[in-house]
Amino acid sequence: MGQPKALLSTRGLLPGQTLLDAHLTALAPYGQRCCVVLGAEAARIRSTLGPKVEVVENTNWEHTHLADSIALGLATFPDDT
Repeated sequence: MGQPKALLSTRGLLPGQTLLDAHLTALAPYGQRCCVVLGAEAARIRSTLGPKVEVVENTNWEHTHLADSIALGLATFPDDT
């Protein structure tokens, strides 16, 4: 691939959008907050995100699993959401 999956182009499906952009666009109507958990290439991906996207970084991404990143993201939301 040569680049993070989040930055892959959606090609003809959603011109000009990355895979991450497409997900954020699809989720936008359903909530006021959006949290993205980043690991590898965090700085590169973060630079493509808008100001309303909350970012949590899994700095230990090489030694953790997907569930750990999900837990990090969920931890940013209050218990009553």
